[in-house]
Amino acid sequence: MTTKLKTWVATGLLLAAGTANAGDLSSTVTVTSDYDFRGITQTTEDPALQASVDYAFGNGFSIGAWASNVDFGPGLESNVEVDVYTGFRGGETVTWDVGLIYYTYPGGNWTDSVFAG
Repeated sequence: MTTKLKTWVATGLLLAAGTANAGDLSSTVTVTSDYDFRGITQTTEDPALQASVDYAFGNGFSIGAWASNVDFGPGLESNVEVDVYTGFRGGETVTWDVGLIYYTYPGGNWTDSVFAG
């Protein structure tokens, strides 16, 4: 795990610990015939195994991780994508939701991150 990723995860866990209420743990496991992202195959049209684990605190804060196998063809070494994300939502009459997603390809020659909301 990179230093930057460790910092984001630690920050998220500290925020959650300081405001933790009863929450919900959930997870998913998916088998799909092709992992597509925005219409582009991430597995050269081969099957993918995907899994996630998420924890939603009772105060609107959430944190989770998702992973899938990937195949970008010859010359690209990574065979897995890992996304770590956190978010906070609130409001009653008008609701809002902000989040941060960090995605990485361990063993590959690139790492990226993106804000989402």
